[in-house]
Amino acid sequence: MNDFTLRELRQLDAGSWFSDEYKGEQIPTLGEVLDRYLGEIGILIEVKDPANYNNMERFVAIELIKRQLRKPTDEEVIVQSFDHASMERFHNILPDVPIGVLVSNNPNGISDEQLKAFQTYADYTNPNHLMVDQDLVTRIQDHGMQISTWTVNDPNRMEELVEYGVDGIITDFPDRLQDVLQ
Repeated sequence: MNDFTLRELRQLDAGSWFSDEYKGEQIPTLGEVLDRYLGEIGILIEVKDPANYNNMERFVAIELIKRQLRKPTDEEVIVQSFDHASMERFHNILPDVPIGVLVSNNPNGISDEQLKAFQTYADYTNPNHLMVDQDLVTRIQDHGMQISTWTVNDPNRMEELVEYGVDGIITDFPDRLQDVLQ
């Protein structure tokens, strides 16, 4: 999608694939999402492929600054990416905005050296749930960070992760997670 202009993206139908009820829905900009939902829900911004876009970190920072979010409260906004260098750059621009580093499933796990590096700029280490066990949760939290794992859709796995003490679970089915938490 990085070959499209905003005008071209606005002409796409982002809703009919889901239901006829949403036919003609436009893709919102980050600013539009922040303006619509800020204060109602927490917003987890995932910066996708920032290396493909010049100064993506500054763009996100400008949108947050416009909305007085240099120092968000109650984790109303968290910015995360698989691109850890990008998150370090973002942290240097807005050091008070919570940062998450996404970690893909890796059979070698996450080393303490990696965690030490993450803790210099990140508030969260967010690994694929397949990597998460009690030891990883403890080690991340011992490094002063929180752990939100992704993408967990199985209620049994959700329950297991809650027992491990994860700080958050990213899911496509929040109603299932709600049931597990109750």
